[in-house]
Amino acid sequence: MTGPPRIAPIASRPVHGKATLDARIRDILALLEREPRGRLIEIGCGTGWMLPVYASLGFRDVRGTNYEIGHWPRAKEAEGFAVEEGIDIACPSRLPVDSFDVVILSEVIEHIPDHAAAVRGAARILAPGGLLVLTTPNIHRLSSRLRFFLSGFHKVKRKFVRYSCPLRESFRFHNWPAHLPYLDYVFERSGLRIEDLRGGRIKAFSAMLALLFRPIVGVYTRWLLAQDEDPAQREAYARLRRWLVSRAALAGDNLIIAARRIGHPDPRRAAEGST
Repeated sequence: MTGPPRIAPIASRPVHGKATLDARIRDILALLEREPRGRLIEIGCGTGWMLPVYASLGFRDVRGTNYEIGHWPRAKEAEGFAVEEGIDIACPSRLPVDSFDVVILSEVIEHIPDHAAAVRGAARILAPGGLLVLTTPNIHRLSSRLRFFLSGFHKVKRKFVRYSCPLRESFRFHNWPAHLPYLDYVFERSGLRIEDLRGGRIKAFSAMLALLFRPIVGVYTRWLLAQDEDPAQREAYARLRRWLVSRAALAGDNLIIAARRIGHPDPRRAAEGST
């Protein structure tokens, strides 16, 4: 393959935040370049506008799911692709176990209060050796940390939930931004391991902050994680530190994570991370 397909011709893609969106999609497609062209499912595919893009890469049996029933109009390009509605990834009993070579969970997990259940559900339907691609707004970038320091609000893509919003509809907002150390822990407990992390779009201000503060962040993070006396925990922290101090994590608009299924997801172990 010479490179990922162009994004521009996709007429039905959203236009809001186009630069950030296109950067995120290009990173997703780059992560998929070396994957076997097996079965692929996108959880929370919305209008399904990305399904034909995955099919153009050569994946077979490309399909999608949505949580809400009747909410999303089908994109013209997605006609002919199976999209099952009413699927809750936190308890995906209607999806076959160990069946998909690639699971895409893009800009979904920040809408779900129980991240452990969502990751466990994705691992459950992923075939052994398969790849989970998870993307989410990056609250670890230094500009988001600065906003939180000044205001108590993380820098995410949507405004804080409206107080007039019914609780049953609050999932439409980014109320549960993903914490990378906790995600890494839940991955491990679900039989997954991060093998790549990208950041999508990197804006000039974020790049400047990373350039100035990355050395300090790196030294402090190394010192902090080295305090644990358990050798196995220190080994896990060493893997985590690589991602925490990466330019992608410190400056990228998104966390774009590729996690490989290396073990069998144990519901009892993964459930320990749920609340």
